[in-house]
Amino acid sequence: MDKNDFAPVVFETGLGTLRTIINPEEATRYLTTMWPAAPGPKHSRARQVCLAVLRGRRQADEARAAFIEALDEASFHVLPS
Repeated sequence: MDKNDFAPVVFETGLGTLRTIINPEEATRYLTTMWPAAPGPKHSRARQVCLAVLRGRRQADEARAAFIEALDEASFHVLPS
């Protein structure tokens, strides 16, 4: 897994509160232990893709894209990268 393929994802978690996720490990942790919204299908997919990256079965850029889709699904504001 090349972590350089996971550009930081910056998103708003509340009014004026920003969070930055810098790698698939952090994305997995956020999805599994800190997700504040009701999980939907894109959240489940993002979790699966992130776990697959940690196991060496997928690429880091796929985890990043899936994570952003889950954020969009949950109506988080994602800042442009």
